Amino acid sequence: MRERETATEIEQKLKEVDGMVKKGFENLVGEMKQGHTENYLEYLAFVSRFHKYSHTNQMLIFCQKPDATLVAGYRTWQDMGHQVRTGEQGIKIMAPIFRKHLEENELGQPISLQKLVGFKVVSVFDSSQLTEPAKAFWDFRARVPNDAEDKYQLVKRAVMSDTLGVIEESMPRGKRGEATSDVIYLREGMDSVDRTNVLIHEWGHEILHFGPASSEASDELPKPIEECQAELVAYIVSQFLGIDSQFSRDYLLHYGNTTETLVKNMDVVQKTSHYMIQKFEWILRDNNK
Repeated sequence: MRERETATEIEQKLKEVDGMVKKGFENLVGEMKQGHTENYLEYLAFVSRFHKYSHTNQMLIFCQKPDATLVAGYRTWQDMGHQVRTGEQGIKIMAPIFRKHLEENELGQPISLQKLVGFKVVSVFDSSQLTEPAKAFWDFRARVPNDAEDKYQLVKRAVMSDTLGVIEESMPRGKRGEATSDVIYLREGMDSVDRTNVLIHEWGHEILHFGPASSEASDELPKPIEECQAELVAYIVSQFLGIDSQFSRDYLLHYGNTTETLVKNMDVVQKTSHYMIQKFEWILRDNNK
């Protein structure tokens, strides 16, 4: 029978993975300061595949297996009818620790709740580490570079489900979109790929700087940082949808000047991109019922 880990062992493992995460972000920042953004763009594409995971676990998986596509624990794979190949090394991630906690409800009756009390390090395995790779999860990312109308309509439905309007109209030269507190304006006449990218970018502004995520961001963010946050979200979501993004390299070179800044902003970017992608999944699931 496997012995239970001691508190010291858990703490040591947490320190090791924390150092791995910090080193990963430091490397990205160092490369960007030298004018190199290729690895960071690769990381953002990776994030699109693991949007449900925290930014910490995203970096942990990326550092250990950047080509990962679908991970699960050893027993979870077995429960799904798969087997991890002998000799495969696990990918370390952080998992929450919950304990039962008794509280009284509004009627004074005792109820049992799960309370988060900490984290521990666990191992997961990628689909490529199985004896027979698992069938890929639902994937909407088949790349159709010249026609993204179906994906534009999907994004538009998701935006409108947030009680936001979408209006296409003429705009001054050089301006492609604008977010207000209740309407997203797009320049009329753009092709479907541009319309989709701009709509995602402006929806990012709505969530980050007007809506659900705005409380997690500073009220006094400089305009370049706001633009970069929205563009990072747009890049991740576009990658998920399989759309070529007109992502500006200049954004990255003026963003995440320190590891701390990058980590802080990747947290809100991860939550926002996950929020959007989850909306797509709900809509498509409803359509398939």
